[in-house]
Amino acid sequence: MKKVELTHAEVTPLYGTQDVIKEVNVEGKGTIINFNVKTRINDRVSNSPLIFEKCTFFSNSAEQTESIKSMVKLGNILDIKGAQDRSSYTDKKTGEKKYSDSVKVREITPVQVGASAPVEDDLPF
Repeated sequence: MKKVELTHAEVTPLYGTQDVIKEVNVEGKGTIINFNVKTRINDRVSNSPLIFEKCTFFSNSAEQTESIKSMVKLGNILDIKGAQDRSSYTDKKTGEKKYSDSVKVREITPVQVGASAPVEDDLPF
């Protein structure tokens, strides 16, 4: 497993849906939270290519789950630290073995909250 650090990663909806988070409850152990992010190869260049990553976070408690769910909202910018994980599966159409990469997240730091909530301006003029 390779250590991964994603800087300025923007939260995107899961592939083919409008959902941002997918939760999987593991009985008696905790909750697995899946989400997708996109990040640029070079942060400072506006026309830099994008990389889309699948992220997985394992939560032991309800408080930790709620904390992660409050940070992982559509459009939020996060710094993510974790390890790259590769899994294999058999394609049902072709029967070939395929591989999928994901990031096992161990730390999330919010950088910027997205503009999904309406903002009221209280200006004196």
